[in-house]
Amino acid sequence: MKLTLLYLAATVSLLAQVGLAVKQEDFKTSEQVAFYRRHRAFADGVGKESQLLGKSTGASQTASPYSVLQDSVYLDGHTLVASVQHGADKVPLKLNVSFLDKGIVRIRGQEADPLKARFDDTQKL
Repeated sequence: MKLTLLYLAATVSLLAQVGLAVKQEDFKTSEQVAFYRRHRAFADGVGKESQLLGKSTGASQTASPYSVLQDSVYLDGHTLVASVQHGADKVPLKLNVSFLDKGIVRIRGQEADPLKARFDDTQKL
């Protein structure tokens, strides 16, 4: 019994040291992430509206700042491709909706013309 308590105390001590060893200043907070800042107000508005509406079936009065460009929608095999645009900054985004096996759907949104290409490992799947 004493040996078990000793192991437990040692484990708790090591975990506490590991937790304290992490430098919090090396990680961004939510407020420092641009995506979070841009969409926080919209998400708060949707949350408040859904609380006010409760379980009613009324139409939503909160509109998304994004819109699909109708001329850009096409089907490429099992993938629906469209261009999406933000109302304020007009930066085009490429939206891919892939329909995979067993009813799985993958939704990906990327910049249409990024300054630097992002790593994409999905082609290996």
